[in-house]
Amino acid sequence: MEHRKTRVAWNTPGQAHSLTVSTYQRRPTLLHSGAAELFLQRLDASRKLLGFELWAYVIMPEHVHLVINPVHEGYSISEILKSLKGPCAKEILRLHPELKESCRHQRTNGSQEYRFWQVGGGFDRNLATTQATWTAIQYVHQNPVKRGLCESPADWPWSSFLAYSESEAHPPIPVDLCRIGTD
Repeated sequence: MEHRKTRVAWNTPGQAHSLTVSTYQRRPTLLHSGAAELFLQRLDASRKLLGFELWAYVIMPEHVHLVINPVHEGYSISEILKSLKGPCAKEILRLHPELKESCRHQRTNGSQEYRFWQVGGGFDRNLATTQATWTAIQYVHQNPVKRGLCESPADWPWSSFLAYSESEAHPPIPVDLCRIGTD
């Protein structure tokens, strides 16, 4: 029997969330041509559809970090992730059919399915304080540097870092700048 990790979500109005989702078996499928861009397009569409502020993001080869702030009291992190992950996986696998073989999974009943994302929904942490929020945003932006993928967060092409920097350049999709604690 397959063990399924579960993501615990506390949909607490007024609290932002730090989310992490990983690809199936942590394979670097997000580096395939156009995959990161498709993820970002889906992220932007989900943000508009479900009403959340996107404060920070980074797309790594095998996982994604997001800092979001839902603006509606009755939000559901599960619905946000569902609107993002399913359509994104379908589009990436359509664009890259060669990835299907590495995403093939045999179920316990013998049938096969494709899994783009790791089972379990990922990691979700509520950000209840200003310090926790800014620590999460900084962690997101520093992730590619800590992994040795670039020397500066400004060098990583799939990150919101540039929105918070002094640079004239812009991130791949716009973010809603976090303003808490900056007054």
